[in-house]
Amino acid sequence: RKAAFTNAFAQRTEFTDAYNGLTNIEYVQALMGRYSLTQIITRDPANPDGDQKVTRTTQQLIDDLTAATLTRAQVLRMIADSDQVFSLEFNRRLWRCSTLDISGERLSRQDLIRGCSI
Repeated sequence: RKAAFTNAFAQRTEFTDAYNGLTNIEYVQALMGRYSLTQIITRDPANPDGDQKVTRTTQQLIDDLTAATLTRAQVLRMIADSDQVFSLEFNRRLWRCSTLDISGERLSRQDLIRGCSI
């Protein structure tokens, strides 16, 4: 399950070294700031494996952490699974893959997806 993976990921030494010393405000701002986001559309944290989506602002995520209605791992998952992060990462990978054609010819989108495992 994704929840178990996210919980384990948030306990990794690299992650805890980078984020455990941050306040809730700094934590959310660091994660959202990585993508220059102020709000996200993501799966409902009450049912993160479902199809229902919710919109959350940076401040709402901070408030949820402060009120202990969400954990840091849940906030991480909400941001990582958001429509915005998916689009930004997809586009970045697509652009990176488009520069891989060594023959100098532009690859088709289908070739890019097949060849770059986007």
